[in-house]
Amino acid sequence: FSYCAINVFLILVGAYSEYTAAIPEVAIRFDVNLSVALRVNRAEKAISATVRNEDARVILEEMELRNVDLDVAVNALIGSMVKHEYLSELKNSILISMDTHDAEKSMRLQERLLAEVNSLLEAYSVSGAVLSQNMSKEDDIAQALAREYTISVRKAMLVNSLIAQDNTLG
Repeated sequence: FSYCAINVFLILVGAYSEYTAAIPEVAIRFDVNLSVALRVNRAEKAISATVRNEDARVILEEMELRNVDLDVAVNALIGSMVKHEYLSELKNSILISMDTHDAEKSMRLQERLLAEVNSLLEAYSVSGAVLSQNMSKEDDIAQALAREYTISVRKAMLVNSLIAQDNTLG
């Protein structure tokens, strides 16, 4: 009886571990002219990558970013953006947006990704601007702006926040 109970317990623990590994804890969006969203679990593994526009399909072409360490996924995305000339000396800004409910973890992850992306751009000899923002909800104004200008909602939210800080930009 106890051998059977131990096996059942181990199976349940294994199933629970796989279940929690598939739950996204944070969504990270990378916006250039294209937009790619990575869903990342607690173990900082990419569990999915989705495109937000047609240009992004080229970036993810032949890339499987499921169950890949976040650092590897970011390296692959930035490398593909440089390879396909979405990031270059002339096109050199990238916006990284974080969606999560854990503000402390978000800040740590944001700092790490900023440093990593800056380092990758430097390695590719691209002098760029890496912007980041933490967002937890999309507002109606940003959604309308995004539709009107065919940009991501996150990029529209950044524009709105910049205008709010300096009304001469509007």
